[in-house]
Amino acid sequence: MEFSQKQMGNRSSGIQEFTCSADGWEPNVFHFWERYDSNVSLGKHNTTPEIEQFMQKVVPLLERPVGMALYEYRDGQLGPPSMQSGPKGEGGLDDATGASGAAGGASYKQTSTAAQLRE
Repeated sequence: MEFSQKQMGNRSSGIQEFTCSADGWEPNVFHFWERYDSNVSLGKHNTTPEIEQFMQKVVPLLERPVGMALYEYRDGQLGPPSMQSGPKGEGGLDDATGASGAAGGASYKQTSTAAQLRE
């Protein structure tokens, strides 16, 4: 977290906001609120060695998989959740989870209580 918050001071990082808070109802659940200039900035941040090292340390401690929801933020308002667009504009689950390697999500195994999303 410290790495990401320090990066906010560097305009070229594209990080506009980065905070973390504990869920008010569900114990051991944390929410990261992150805002970036673009999907490219999100992808660059999530694939830095510092974030990859953080995830390698955190993943073994998790009770459940990490979930990610992407929203458009315009004029101080959140839009509906959406999938991240890919480099060719195709979007989809593989782009939102980082499986395509284009942005976000590093390369961690994504799972759901309903289905295995990626091997």
